[in-house]
Amino acid sequence: MNTPRYRIATALMLTVLFLSAALFHMATTRPVSADAAPPPPAGSIRGSFMSYTNLNSHLYTTTETAYTAYVDPNYWYQADVFLTIDVSGTASVTVTPQFSADASAWADANYVYLSNSSTTTIITGTDGMTGTTTSATSIVNTTPYLVLSADGTDYMQFALAGRYLRYKIDAGSFVTTTDRVTVTVKTVVKNSAGQ
Repeated sequence: MNTPRYRIATALMLTVLFLSAALFHMATTRPVSADAAPPPPAGSIRGSFMSYTNLNSHLYTTTETAYTAYVDPNYWYQADVFLTIDVSGTASVTVTPQFSADASAWADANYVYLSNSSTTTIITGTDGMTGTTTSATSIVNTTPYLVLSADGTDYMQFALAGRYLRYKIDAGSFVTTTDRVTVTVKTVVKNSAGQ
């Protein structure tokens, strides 16, 4: 079986097999530049995230309202904001997320939720006890914000809206040159809740 015909047929079959495998590999994979690829669309990859430092160790020595630079979390669904402050004295800081469609007109973030409440009244009389329960559901519209007045870090989560995100920083009324505060704001944007 070591004839020239057998060797030619074997070489030809191996060549065809190799070329088929190479063509299959080329058809199923594409070269992609990591720099050119945009972030994944929201909700497409569970657990993916990106981090931003919006304000890094900024010192406030007067009462003021300031704003961080905006970021474009266009491909993301939710954000976690982390506020770290170093306080000397009785200063405090309030951080409020803001959204914009065009990076020029800004609105405080807000969310709407249902609030259920019930009241039970029991009346005791000579005829025995009588009970009534009253239930109510109301729609509440609120603005999420963080307030810190002591050294430490706190965070909150919120859904993203609009196209751009920034933070409004309110240095409290007790901020002075002696009662000052250093603020750091960081954001982690995600494609899925709790990941």
